[in-house]
Amino acid sequence: MSTTSATCDISSVGELVYINESGDSSILEIKQMAETHMGVTGGRGTDASLSSDETVLSWEGASSCVGDYLQTDTVTVYECVEE
Repeated sequence: MSTTSATCDISSVGELVYINESGDSSILEIKQMAETHMGVTGGRGTDASLSSDETVLSWEGASSCVGDYLQTDTVTVYECVEE
């Protein structure tokens, strides 16, 4: 299991992170916020937490996965927005 985080600032406005809280965290590979994989750009993982000032998102996911496949599921989407 790996953990990563991203800070929302002017350079990351519009960036997305997709969190599948019902997904299998042992096989859902973690992706960075601006990473593109299998045609989807955005962070991916499970078990996200947002800082109290809502500027930093941390999330978990598996690392070193060897197989890729497409799956349809319901996710929570976090987006960096400008206030």
